Amino acid sequence: MTRHGLLTLAFMLMATLVFFAAGDPGAQPAVGAVETTTPTDTPLPPTATSTPTLTPTATATPTTTATPTPTSTPAAATVAITLSANTAGCSEQVQVTVSARTASDQPVPDGMAVTLSTNLGSISPTSGTTFGGGLFATYTVPATSGGTATISVTVGSVSASTEVAVSCPIKPAVLGFPAATCAGVPPSAASVAFTWQAPAGASTQWLDLSLFDNGFAAGTVLGAGPLSPDANSLVWSGLRPGLPHYWRINALTPQGLVASTTGAFVPCGGPSLRTPTYTCTGAGRASVTFRWAAGSPAGNQWLDLSLFNNGFLPSTFLGAGPLFPAAQEVTWPGILANTVHFYRVNALIWGWNPSETGTFVAFC
Repeated sequence: MTRHGLLTLAFMLMATLVFFAAGDPGAQPAVGAVETTTPTDTPLPPTATSTPTLTPTATATPTTTATPTPTSTPAAATVAITLSANTAGCSEQVQVTVSARTASDQPVPDGMAVTLSTNLGSISPTSGTTFGGGLFATYTVPATSGGTATISVTVGSVSASTEVAVSCPIKPAVLGFPAATCAGVPPSAASVAFTWQAPAGASTQWLDLSLFDNGFAAGTVLGAGPLSPDANSLVWSGLRPGLPHYWRINALTPQGLVASTTGAFVPCGGPSLRTPTYTCTGAGRASVTFRWAAGSPAGNQWLDLSLFNNGFLPSTFLGAGPLFPAAQEVTWPGILANTVHFYRVNALIWGWNPSETGTFVAFC
């Protein structure tokens, strides 16, 4: 091959290499070449998707929440105490009403603390809370002590007090009915057993005895004593049978001498009349209390009443009874006023033992 032919062949080989380097689309890669992916510069068309539209959301203006301010409870400015009574006796009760108001003159709120106290007796409750502007309580007077009771009340921080005059006199002795023992027939002497309930608070006692219904006037009374504070019986011998006797228990206490009622009896004899009392009730009528000294030993009794002074003939008198053997009085209502009446007490002891006949007029 000539030199010109060799040049021509070399030129053709070079052209062929340039052709393959230009990347013929239909050309296959050379044997042993590594296939690589060359990215394209042309972007792929977008997938049809809905593009969200951002709509501005109205932003809520934050609300400012006010922090609650604690409300103060109105305080009591005034406290008043009202009593159902300003005076009271032994063991009686007084109703206490407490009312409290604020500075604006309104009832205090419910639930406000209340305390109560007293220096004499007791009060209930001693503590509580207001309802409807106040509180109710009960004050109880002591059984044996008198004086001035101070009731103190505090509502919140405000206090008030009031007083109750306590009149609590010592109760006098309570008399039993004397029991006579008679000597002889007819009786010539009597021994009498006296019994009573001693008064509370007594330091000394005396038994006063008289043959006269005159209120134990000086010079007409005998006394047995001093007796111990708790003495409750005494036997007195040598008393005169058939005569009315009047007796009482007189006790020395911190409140002075306290006398019992007057008891009346007839040892070993029938009843004896005492002066009656009466009250006019209107329409020409009166209520009459008949009184007498009952016989001892005692028996059933009747009160006979008549408008006729004829010795209580049958069908001319009215009778009340039988009465308790130790009875010493009875009240009869509806008695004709301004009219003379005759009466007696008849006791069944050793047979019938009538009293003397008494008369009275209820002047109305």
